[in-house]
Amino acid sequence: MLTGQRRAEDQAARGWLAARAAALARPGTAVGLTAGPLAAVLAEQLAVVPGLTVVTNCHAAATVLSRRGRTDQSMVLLGGTQTRAGAYTGALTVAAAKLVSLDLLYLGVTGMTAEAGYTVDDLVEAQTSRALLARARRVVVAADHLVWGRAGVATVIPLAAPHILVTDVTATALRDAAVGGILVP
Repeated sequence: MLTGQRRAEDQAARGWLAARAAALARPGTAVGLTAGPLAAVLAEQLAVVPGLTVVTNCHAAATVLSRRGRTDQSMVLLGGTQTRAGAYTGALTVAAAKLVSLDLLYLGVTGMTAEAGYTVDDLVEAQTSRALLARARRVVVAADHLVWGRAGVATVIPLAAPHILVTDVTATALRDAAVGGILVP
């Protein structure tokens, strides 16, 4: 069990990662945000980017964005069947994902290993994430040390696939695992 200090440190690290990742979003663009451990924190950071359109399948992220009530932003919630983790998935979600065009996709993951790549804990959620990946010009994975070395049940993409990785995992560990893309420290 995590101590209160450790939990606070992990929350601070997630806030830092979300701020770094959100800084990649440009005003007036369309970004996708899949469900994952950092989705709600990242949504808080994206809520301050002017003119942004956010497409998400994450209930928590949609709640954060809708509570902000910015008139210069729009949010598209891809409906479907809600998982226990709060992600909307399934045929309806995948069909809707195929209709969007994204400048940037923030891919949420619950695991990342050299062998399995970037993973999630639900097979249908992985299918939804891959549908959004196919509609994105650039892909960003923001993942903290808590998902490093853990493999979820379903691989979304290989470890070398994202264009940008925002993480607090050491550069040595990532290099040893042959992680691709640009590392944002």
